[in-house]
Amino acid sequence: REESYAGGKGIDVSKVLTALGVENRALGFIAGFAGRQLEAQLIRDGTQCNFIPVSGETRINIVIHEMSTGRQIILNSVGPEVKPFELLEIADVVKKLEEPECISIGGSLPLGAHPEIYRKIIETAKLRGARVVLDVDREALKIGIQGKPDVIKPNIHELSSLVGRKLEKRGEILEAD
Repeated sequence: REESYAGGKGIDVSKVLTALGVENRALGFIAGFAGRQLEAQLIRDGTQCNFIPVSGETRINIVIHEMSTGRQIILNSVGPEVKPFELLEIADVVKKLEEPECISIGGSLPLGAHPEIYRKIIETAKLRGARVVLDVDREALKIGIQGKPDVIKPNIHELSSLVGRKLEKRGEILEAD
């Protein structure tokens, strides 16, 4: 069978909060038909959105789930390129949020974006009094933590990359710096 879902790290956070009855707003970039479809699915399900339209096409990821084995094949497409002035628009959106309590930042960077944008968004959110959760990986995590988010949510692979060594045991993870 075929199914279509709006998803991604940040989108998933908004969907869960909406399902729990917590007022929230999904922010980000959308492009083309796929972007409009994503926004429509979220609105249909009651999630408030404030997306910035950009040229190109929002990426579509395809997951093929083999029912008999449980094996999955994931095909991730490339999303649209986001121009520098469009990246700064997201920081402006954060600046204009009314009394934000918490801002969750997650997902991969769009083409053409430097991870520095995460640091800028974090600092902007903190100036607005919001707590910030950062859920990104690689260079974006290294640069993003310079903005001093309140919480980071790396998985074991992302944390290992951040500290520069493979972490496996609970003690290693707790002692990692």
